[in-house]
Amino acid sequence: MLLKMAFRNVFRNKKRSFLSMLTVIVGVMGMISAYGLARGVEDTIIRVDVDTDFGHLRVMHKAYNKDKANFPLELQVQKPKQVIQAIKKKFPKAVAFERILFAVDLGDGLHSVRCRGIALPAKAAEKAYSFKQYTQKKRLLVDGENSIYLGAELAKLFEKKVGEAVTLLVRTRNGSLNALDFTIRDIIRTGNLLVDSNTLYMSLKTGRDLLQMPKGSTDVIVRLPKETQSVAAAAAVSGISSDNFARTWQHKMQEIIELQKIDRQFYNFLIALIMFVAAIGIANTMLMSGYERHGEIGMMMAQGMRSAAIMKMFAIEAFFLGLFGSLIGGAIGSSIALYFQAYGMPLPGGNEIAEGASMTISTTIYFSVSAQLIIMSFVIGVVISVLGSLWPAWRFTRMKPLEVMTGSETP
Repeated sequence: MLLKMAFRNVFRNKKRSFLSMLTVIVGVMGMISAYGLARGVEDTIIRVDVDTDFGHLRVMHKAYNKDKANFPLELQVQKPKQVIQAIKKKFPKAVAFERILFAVDLGDGLHSVRCRGIALPAKAAEKAYSFKQYTQKKRLLVDGENSIYLGAELAKLFEKKVGEAVTLLVRTRNGSLNALDFTIRDIIRTGNLLVDSNTLYMSLKTGRDLLQMPKGSTDVIVRLPKETQSVAAAAAVSGISSDNFARTWQHKMQEIIELQKIDRQFYNFLIALIMFVAAIGIANTMLMSGYERHGEIGMMMAQGMRSAAIMKMFAIEAFFLGLFGSLIGGAIGSSIALYFQAYGMPLPGGNEIAEGASMTISTTIYFSVSAQLIIMSFVIGVVISVLGSLWPAWRFTRMKPLEVMTGSETP
């Protein structure tokens, strides 16, 4: 009987019930979308950086980070062969290779721009980064050939196509200048603005010739079978040289993770505020509904209906409001989050942000939504609705049946 009465009462005043549900709809929809975005930003930046640049572990000279903006060629990783051997011994399926990072002026004879050059072994890099999925013509770098992968935004800036030539000007290992013409082997678009707008690649042998650096490298990049193995991999190479520093992807991304914690705190506050408003709306609906039905409720009390049953009726009514609101809000929020999880949300003004980029910035943000998040948001919407009904219900049960029937005291 209580269930039927509560369900009927929801539709007594459809407009008021809908307005009460609207706050629940917005709250649940906002919770799924906001948390999906927050998690998606973090996951996207980490995935893009690991997949296209940093890998799971980077071993470098311990002083390199202090002067990394100048790409110092003299600060080299120590005993790189032993580092790679130690990684392969502990993780046979891992990909580990030497790499040289250097500053380069890219030009076409009329204009030039300073960007980042990376020399790396073509086959190992393909295993680690899967460059073929990002390049236009699916061509691999060739050892010893004066050809490069050119970031898509750099190619667009110079209006260059695959097969055309550009000029590279670098400062060699011994400090002299060296300028050579290179052919664009392929154009690469990874979704990482640091790569697409500020990076070109060449084979390791070609890079050594260009930089007059027959041996040595600025770092060793490691791609592991599982991302959780990075700490163990760092430990495996820690004793090779006291001049080396092994940096895991977790360590690099710590600042991003901390920033996302701040974002989540803001979202928590925002969602809590919306849910508080939702609870007030539900409470107001229950109060007005009860006042309109004061004669009916008073008659029930006069006939001996217990206070617990009255409160239960109000709670069930609020449960239906929360249920319908959470279902609608969950459906809308999930649709938004799942769409952007599949297709991504382009970053507005990405190219301007990328100018002179020194950190990973993704051109597209993908939401990250899970069944657990959807269910949690749905449950919170229903619970908040039920909690919002308790005060009006309690207020009525504190009154005498005659007061409720005559409305002599406004609840």
